[in-house]
Amino acid sequence: MMSKLYFRYGTVGSAKTLNLLAVAHNYRQQRKNVLLIKPEIDTRFGVDTIKTRAGLSALADVLAPPSGPLVLPSLKNVVCVLVDEVQFLTESQITQLHETAHAMPPESAVPVICYGLRTDFKQNLFPSISRLMALADSIEEIKNVCYFCLQKSAFNLRIQNGRPVFEGPVVDLGCEDKYLPICADCYNIKRRTKEFSARNLNAVNFSHTKEEPMSCCKNTNSKCKATEGSRPSLQINSVVDDISFHIYGSAFVFNFGPNSSYELTVPLTEKTDKLKLASQLMSAASFLTNAARKENA
Repeated sequence: MMSKLYFRYGTVGSAKTLNLLAVAHNYRQQRKNVLLIKPEIDTRFGVDTIKTRAGLSALADVLAPPSGPLVLPSLKNVVCVLVDEVQFLTESQITQLHETAHAMPPESAVPVICYGLRTDFKQNLFPSISRLMALADSIEEIKNVCYFCLQKSAFNLRIQNGRPVFEGPVVDLGCEDKYLPICADCYNIKRRTKEFSARNLNAVNFSHTKEEPMSCCKNTNSKCKATEGSRPSLQINSVVDDISFHIYGSAFVFNFGPNSSYELTVPLTEKTDKLKLASQLMSAASFLTNAARKENA
């Protein structure tokens, strides 16, 4: 049977390493030899330790250096090569693994199964993954669930001080304290919320006392509860479609455009962090906007 180069990818927390150790265990139970490879830069659980979040672990046989070729032992009695965190290997090392799986003569070839992330937290392919997807004979997804909803996760969200971040170095090793699995919809909402906060943080004026009503309130078709002569303490125009946020007295009013009957009023207290509330509610803006669109369709 022809050996192949396999790529099994999944988001953070999708049990990729657990899968790898299970495959290794099954081979060893049958008294067959496997070769375990991990990147040298991954020292989260020790220099040569491959460990799952569930606590299972094994020692790596080969450490992939940050540069240069893989130094592989004789594979004469090895039936399978297993690679953990393959996204941290180099493109030339991926080519080397492909050559291992397709060595000549065919009886000297050894199957190679690689486990790792497909994209970084910026939704970009890792350079090694781009090469691996070009060369792999088989590509399989290890499915996981979004941390924020029940959809299938597709990307990895980086967390810093409890908040999503979308800039910074690509390699920043961490576990659940730094990365969360996230679906495409939730990722886009989080990114829009981040843009919203960055664009409006310095523009928000909590002491606004303009006598003139806001522009949307002048529209006779608007469902906004503000009336002529009202004195809003805050207005934020979101970066998502036509949604606008107003604070009038003790209520946070959402208006979804002049032709929509969707409006949400949130009572406020003196302890309410208005900007934080706006950011949190922006996370639901996509869903509410889609609802408004369906109504107007």
